[in-house]
Amino acid sequence: MLPRWSTPAYRSANPNRNAGRFISGAGGLSVFAFSGQSLNERLRTRARLTNLAVGLILVLLGLSLFTNVAYWLAEPDVGSEFGGTRWSSPLQKLSKLGFNDRGTSLLTSSSAPISIESTIDRQAAWKELDHLVMVAGHAIWKGTDASKREDDDDWVLQPIQRGGSVKTFYKHIDRGVQEVLQDPRSLLIFSGGQTRPDTPPTTESQSYLRLALESDLLPAAPEFWRVTTEEFALDSFENVLFSLARFKEMTGHWPEKMTVVGYEMKRKRLVL
Repeated sequence: MLPRWSTPAYRSANPNRNAGRFISGAGGLSVFAFSGQSLNERLRTRARLTNLAVGLILVLLGLSLFTNVAYWLAEPDVGSEFGGTRWSSPLQKLSKLGFNDRGTSLLTSSSAPISIESTIDRQAAWKELDHLVMVAGHAIWKGTDASKREDDDDWVLQPIQRGGSVKTFYKHIDRGVQEVLQDPRSLLIFSGGQTRPDTPPTTESQSYLRLALESDLLPAAPEFWRVTTEEFALDSFENVLFSLARFKEMTGHWPEKMTVVGYEMKRKRLVL
């Protein structure tokens, strides 16, 4: 019979290593028993922690799979009703589940919409517009007297813009107005945000629109309504991108044609 590990001859200098003992009995039976480890120590061994983590992950994956399958099976199968597909259109799904085309429930008293888009009421005239006329802003007009629009002190300017640039800015505004007045299916968008930290609490696009109205280039609303502003663009690329998004927001669709009023030197950057 082999000696046990717990005998002085096999005892290690490290007492933690003596927690296990090997016992050899009759018939070749071998047993490795823990005599000095607590339950907490056994559970915290590296192999058990790994197995426990893997087990928990598998359980969570199983629950997730079960939940998704149960949800899918719970939906009404309308394949035979709509040409062999589960849902042939979002509106048909809404109708089948008890919602109208605005996303409002027909089966409950709740009037909560499914999306923000479904809450927008657009007049028919807006939906007929298909031409975007965009005037990119380059500075902020802070004046109150349109007759002094060529005075640099009435603008928030960079040093390089002083000495005549404001005349060009006004020409951009005037040309944009001419373009939109010539096409009854066009929408004029002044584009430009707060591009500098020293600006007053307004944007380039707001100041351009205000100057156009103060100069009588544009009739005031509601006589003329085909004009709006885009107030977040900080560079030329964003002028184009955000104006397209603004047109979509106002009309419900993308423009078929776009006219950009600005500097010739930026043509290559603006023509996508």
